[in-house]
Amino acid sequence: MGVALAWAWQGSWPILPFAVLECLALGLAFMFYCRHAQDRERVLVTADQLQVDNHSGSKVVRHSFSRRGLRVAIDEATGLIAIQSQGQESHIGRFLTRPQRQQFLKDLRRALADPGGPFFNQSGLGI
Repeated sequence: MGVALAWAWQGSWPILPFAVLECLALGLAFMFYCRHAQDRERVLVTADQLQVDNHSGSKVVRHSFSRRGLRVAIDEATGLIAIQSQGQESHIGRFLTRPQRQQFLKDLRRALADPGGPFFNQSGLGI
């Protein structure tokens, strides 16, 4: 903006509106980035349920699944991890690469199979 003001002072005033537009675009880009910089997925496994929290911008969507009849698998269509139980479904893993999703799925299945295992503590499993 300082360079644009210097050129406007020298008589090239048409530069100034373009500099203002550029600063506005940069400000909007920073606002969008800041809004989604904290996007995340949180999975909590307890003795009787699995809870998934999806944080996207200022919106938080929470799904709670009973461990009875719980299915976790890679969804072939999306490549994400699908969690299904009693008619509910959620997809997680959008921030992971494909190999990381496969490893996460293995760890999640191991934690679900053995609630007394190394991943588990008294308050649950936070992955």
